Amino acid sequence: MTAHRAALVLAVLALAAGIAAWLADADRIAAILWAAAVVPALLLLVVSAGRKLLHGETGVDIIAGLAMAGSLALGEYLAGAVVAAMYLGGTVLEEFAEGRARRELTALLSRAPRIAHRESGDRIEDIAVDAITVGDRLVVKPGEVLPVDGVVTGEAATLDESALTGEARPVERRPGATVASGSVNASGPLRLRATAPAAASTYAGIVRLVEAAQSSRSPFVRMADRYALILLPLTLVVAGAGWLLSG
Repeated sequence: MTAHRAALVLAVLALAAGIAAWLADADRIAAILWAAAVVPALLLLVVSAGRKLLHGETGVDIIAGLAMAGSLALGEYLAGAVVAAMYLGGTVLEEFAEGRARRELTALLSRAPRIAHRESGDRIEDIAVDAITVGDRLVVKPGEVLPVDGVVTGEAATLDESALTGEARPVERRPGATVASGSVNASGPLRLRATAPAAASTYAGIVRLVEAAQSSRSPFVRMADRYALILLPLTLVVAGAGWLLSG
């Protein structure tokens, strides 16, 4: 369990226990429990924000940190506990999404073929997939993944294209039909003529898209982080105005 997940569990339990204590008219115990929910989240946020600032980065997390620190300073412990739970919940969801993306990328890379079988005269030789050139005649054995995009030249083949299209049912490709790399040969030996090198084939493009999606953030998050220095004083002004107007 990561530090953020542990802090989230603590925050949720402390928040719930504090509400139970408040309903039982134990206001002091409720305040202590809610404060206990805020402190770990605030410490984790300070460490995370500090690392970002060392790299010249800012983020909207600073606003959450100010909200939690302000709640402790003003004695608004329930509000701070709610902010802490929201911040930790979002962070844990982000970690979960990143972990899932890493696992999917690892699965994609491990599934990519490394060796191809090229017809050379009357014999078949094993070559590296990166050595395939356009026009090469290839043989894909039963159960193997097509290494490159190509055109079926031999008998009709049955392919499992679920990794590309999501369609679970195998499809039949007749001679002359184009086939995409990443498909699985679900029939006998498949003969095809390469129409693209490995780097320019469909499966390589999918891997690049997944890598790009994993390393990039959503446009909204990028925009929020970019304007964090503007949002921060604006948030302080709005919060200060609300405090003054409310008395």
